[in-house]
Amino acid sequence: MIDAEAVAFMKNSAVHPDLRIMLASIIFADSEGITYLRKGQLSAWLKQPDRRRASSGFVRARIDGLIEAGALAEGSTPTELRSMVAYGTEAESGEAGGR
Repeated sequence: MIDAEAVAFMKNSAVHPDLRIMLASIIFADSEGITYLRKGQLSAWLKQPDRRRASSGFVRARIDGLIEAGALAEGSTPTELRSMVAYGTEAESGEAGGR
């Protein structure tokens, strides 16, 4: 039920694209804080009205902006979103050095 509600929220064109990405990175994260998405999934969720999907450049720019703002960890891609919570845990344990 929660997943269905989150997807419905993310499909709402009134929701800012960055918020949709952040919600996906939190709701669908595995135990390590990484969300794995199908190829093109974010493009479909970030589509603009009257379009089938957002461009890959737009999706990548939004992810890069969230990485720069500190909302997502480095290494995040359109098919793999890394939460800062997981990144912080790895950094504390000394495992994030090579990323």
